[in-house]
Amino acid sequence: MTKEPRGKTTESPKVTTYQELPIEDLKIERFQVRKENVGEGLEALAESIEKYGLLQPIVVCKSEKPPGKWEIVCGQRRYLAHVKILKFKKIMAGIINHPISYEEGLALSASENIVRLDMTRKDLIDLCADLFKKYGTIKDVVEETKLPFPIVRKYIRYDGLPSDLQAMVNKKDINLELAMKVQDAASASGRYNGKEAKELIALLNTVDDPIRKKIIELRKKNPTVPLDKIAKKAEEPEKSLKVKLLLTETLANPLRKYVEDEGTDVNTAVEGFIESSLQQSGYMSEKE
Repeated sequence: MTKEPRGKTTESPKVTTYQELPIEDLKIERFQVRKENVGEGLEALAESIEKYGLLQPIVVCKSEKPPGKWEIVCGQRRYLAHVKILKFKKIMAGIINHPISYEEGLALSASENIVRLDMTRKDLIDLCADLFKKYGTIKDVVEETKLPFPIVRKYIRYDGLPSDLQAMVNKKDINLELAMKVQDAASASGRYNGKEAKELIALLNTVDDPIRKKIIELRKKNPTVPLDKIAKKAEEPEKSLKVKLLLTETLANPLRKYVEDEGTDVNTAVEGFIESSLQQSGYMSEKE
């Protein structure tokens, strides 16, 4: 049996025609990346559609089972507004005139949702993880979702976190950035050690950011050295590059929003962007 390559091999599906379709011929199953807060603002959306019409058609593809039906790829909330509130019998749709794969549908649905309405972090994490399992590279997931490289990388890494660290992130005991670094440090001996991760987090919570970063790096390089000695070593002076940035409003506002959404701080965020940029440019080895 010939095994298909893991990466993308075909052209992305495209809408070829537009037409009104009977509501009864539509089904909504596989391709919806928004799983949380789907009904939020539905009445306002219905009012807008009733007043101005459907400004953006939904997107559908041919259904394999049952034949003769259409699967909704993009437009879950517009469809629900038509069915549940407006009670319309037809809806305008952009048509992909052939069945598409689950991953292709996810990418299309994600692209529209990211532009039209914020998805929750959980939905985005699930989406990035699914696409990464399909395509195998962060670059392809970035291309499909149009999300920034650092965010995709973080969401993919979240999916691979041990359950104890995921639980701490979900409870907001630690942020995702720190959880990933703790995972790396607590796995330096070759296998993740949950007890060591807990002790490491307790230690990191007692120090400021510069010392915290040094502790993590020293731990990864010295997995057998006791943590108290690691902490003492981290307190020693070290040569570093200090960078002072004055950002314009164009960059400052998105950065503030990113920091707020990710639950991190400005220094960590900027360092992450610089690291990702250097990796993509080939100046650092990428650790996926």
